[in-house]
Amino acid sequence: DTTRGGGNDNIVGKIGIFGKVTVRLNDPLSSWRLRHSAALAIETSQLIHWVAPNTISQDAQELSKTQLELYITTLKFLEDNDPDVRFVAGRVLGNLSVSPDSTRSSTSVPLLSFEKAYEYARSRFVGSTFTSILMSSVQENLLNLEEDLKVFV
Repeated sequence: DTTRGGGNDNIVGKIGIFGKVTVRLNDPLSSWRLRHSAALAIETSQLIHWVAPNTISQDAQELSKTQLELYITTLKFLEDNDPDVRFVAGRVLGNLSVSPDSTRSSTSVPLLSFEKAYEYARSRFVGSTFTSILMSSVQENLLNLEEDLKVFV
């Protein structure tokens, strides 16, 4: 019986709720502790690294959609103002080992983190959905940049 917590529908629903909550916590105006907690939750859940079985079931599609939303959210966490949030996001996306030359207090995200994140996304999330989300994010950032530049003119 999947309605009483015993089946896959309930698990898929709970994972979907987890995804929606963590996506909402990626608000730059919210406390850094909430964003850091969301990044840690994504890391602990290991959902980004989950590989779906070779099925085309609706559950697998829903899980894959949530996984993509978490991945995009984690990419956005790489741009966070807080270095602790960026540090966790870097660990999530690349399972990066911290070298002696890198520090947690760095104000920028290492290029290696972006390169590994892109390679993972390119190999893992093939198809128009990832490209569409990525391009809309780029377009949104360009519009915001245009608005910011108008202030200086």
